[in-house]
Amino acid sequence: MNILGINFLSEASAALVQDGNIVSAASEERFNRIKLFAGYPEKAIEYVLKSAGLKITDIDIISTTGKSPGKPNQKAYDEKKAAINASTIPQDIKEHQLKKLQERYDREVYVLGERTPNNIKKLEKLGPKVEVVEHHSAHVAATYYCSGFKESLVITADGWGENASNVLYQAKDGEITKLNYSNTFDSLGYYYGSMTKFLGYRPHRHEGKILGLAAMGDPSKVSPIMRKMIGFDKENQRFVGKMEEGIYLPFFENDNLSRVLKVGAKTDVAKGIFTKEDISAGLQNVLEEVVVDYVKNLNFGETNIALAGGVFANVKLNQRIRELPNVKNVFIYPNMGDGGLAAGSALQVYAEKVGLKPSRIRDVYLGPSFSNEEILEEIKKQSIEFEEHKDIEGRVAEILSENKVVARFDGRMEWGPRALGNRTIMYSPTDKTVNDWLNKRLNRTEFMPFAPVSIKENAKKSYIGYKDEHLAADFMTMTYDCTDEMKKTQPAVVHVDGTARPQIIEEAVNKSYYNIVKNFYKLTGLTSTINTSFNMHEEPIVCTPFDAIRSFKTGHLDYLAIGNYLLENKSVSDVL
Repeated sequence: MNILGINFLSEASAALVQDGNIVSAASEERFNRIKLFAGYPEKAIEYVLKSAGLKITDIDIISTTGKSPGKPNQKAYDEKKAAINASTIPQDIKEHQLKKLQERYDREVYVLGERTPNNIKKLEKLGPKVEVVEHHSAHVAATYYCSGFKESLVITADGWGENASNVLYQAKDGEITKLNYSNTFDSLGYYYGSMTKFLGYRPHRHEGKILGLAAMGDPSKVSPIMRKMIGFDKENQRFVGKMEEGIYLPFFENDNLSRVLKVGAKTDVAKGIFTKEDISAGLQNVLEEVVVDYVKNLNFGETNIALAGGVFANVKLNQRIRELPNVKNVFIYPNMGDGGLAAGSALQVYAEKVGLKPSRIRDVYLGPSFSNEEILEEIKKQSIEFEEHKDIEGRVAEILSENKVVARFDGRMEWGPRALGNRTIMYSPTDKTVNDWLNKRLNRTEFMPFAPVSIKENAKKSYIGYKDEHLAADFMTMTYDCTDEMKKTQPAVVHVDGTARPQIIEEAVNKSYYNIVKNFYKLTGLTSTINTSFNMHEEPIVCTPFDAIRSFKTGHLDYLAIGNYLLENKSVSDVL
């Protein structure tokens, strides 16, 4: 059975599931070069069909998300309205909160009643039967069926999807049961996103910058304010956006924040002035508190947990969940945000029609690949000098040991927001200043250190608590505390809080990439290299040889290893 999954939301995407397996998947942004593009993923659909040698007439079912009651949960809104009315906040703030609650309701009416049905109508014109699943059910299917966990709890959390912002499920032997959910206006995603915007960054895009800043601040100074925004309702087992406290709003645009927070160069609690670092630290601290409280009170004994939804792009939060005594193991779907809905909806439909058991995915190299012939054609078209190497991995390891920057383009493009070796920039992990000067070359602004990639044999030497069964680490979706030796010898990939977000690579998964890291270890004794995404500022990760060569030249990188070819940028020292 061929199922074509399509996502219209942020990071619009397409995925092809054949007989229960994801065989290809890609986001539209990689083709049209518009970061986090939302809309009809025309080029992504074209790619996944072409990659399998199929036409649209060969598709049995098209899947997408948007299945819902068709209208907002009136009872939930009435209860929230009553809570605001019963609160002791000043009358003008109370009226403002009620107005915003109504705006949230009206937004849901539009999305459920107009936008989503119109998207589905577009798909129906393609010909094959269209099956629509719930937003959070698609998130759940993606993470559970790819986790390899025979039995687990599954948690989703994001901005919102149709009629919820978080859902808890129980899964066993391929069967998934919904247990509880948090309302659309009780959103952890909007909590974090609104603070991202308040601090001057773009919500739904720059939350990772805030996470990096958080490690540099003092959480105790702002946490009391953040606790007035979100919480955990133990009795009903759900998250709560505390609109009745007068600060939280279920939107990225939150005009209440300027009443209680002012950003300054130095924190002065008495005057309500805080640094970006202290605000970020309080924000992150309370997110961790609330989610940890939620997971600790699940009362299912020691269990596996599978996670999906944009909130779980937060790698430090994922570490906190893994460290809980009632958690056996954690898996985060590698494309945890809305981009992953295309694959999730297709897996959910297949499970409903045929039946499906969870199986552990080995990789997410599901995007386009290019032959050496295609690569060489592009190199010649751009009139660039090159060398051809049969042992390109050995040569790249040598260059890295000489403290040169190497961009790598090889094999199928990664699925999801993380660069996992095939569209990656690599460098030695010894120079802590690299985060500044390399990001300047790429016109990027980041506060997190670059991530390390390590071969599996060396992982326990570097990351405290790492176990071979930690599949999440294969996809760079979780942080670990680093060993003292790692902190001492490889400071470029260790954050100020002593953690790193590694990718653990096995030879069987990506032999070429593995050999680079292994050869580098033999040459230097260092257990990792830097792995950062191959892209320029505010651009998607590169997709084609043209994209790679353009970014290589624009970013003033030392070398580009592209297929079996090596390009050297001899003008780097002249430019910088």
